[in-house]
Amino acid sequence: MMAKIASISTTRKIACTTDDVVRRPSDTEDCLYLNVTAPRGWPTRGSWFGLRPVMVWIHGGGLTSGQGDDYGATRLAVDGDVIVVTLNYRLGALGFLAVVSGWIVAEVGRQPFTVYGVLRTAESVAPVTAAQVATSLLVFMIVYAIIFTAGAVYIARIAVRGFDDAPAGSPDEEHRAPGTPMGAVRDLSGRESFSYRSTAITSTPRRWNAMMTSLPSSPAATC
Repeated sequence: MMAKIASISTTRKIACTTDDVVRRPSDTEDCLYLNVTAPRGWPTRGSWFGLRPVMVWIHGGGLTSGQGDDYGATRLAVDGDVIVVTLNYRLGALGFLAVVSGWIVAEVGRQPFTVYGVLRTAESVAPVTAAQVATSLLVFMIVYAIIFTAGAVYIARIAVRGFDDAPAGSPDEEHRAPGTPMGAVRDLSGRESFSYRSTAITSTPRRWNAMMTSLPSSPAATC
């Protein structure tokens, strides 16, 4: 049983001519269509309301030659009792540009290591129950909540009190006060706190080059 499924348009377009594995020109397949081969009697025959696994077969050819109908899918469909889908895949190096996007792995149920006929799904997954997954998730949430709460409390305490408040009148108060946010403000209260320095702009610019050993000095005025 053969069927054509339109993937981009609903009408047949001009076939994409290419060379097969032996370099013979061929235009037997439309690039906009998939070749779907199913066992005879599908979907009325079979268990689970006619549901069957789907196997996607990508031909060889170094990603630059070949076509989906190079290999007959009838034997695979009959012997494996599966639905076989073949397609043209000649994207060359451009076919690897979107691999890092992750959607390919998501579409196959995050089982990129499952090989049809060799490694079954039941054999390729870890024997972890849903209760174990939920327990580990709960433990991680509790641990991260404790870490986040402790960090928030510590940062709030530093913002209010400072790293190291020097006692009033101590000899090293002048050196410690700038290191503490609130202590620095208390130390500077009632005094001349800041001095501003502005640089005068001369009318004649001075050139500096690589032969000079130091930068030219500019007159400065202190307010």
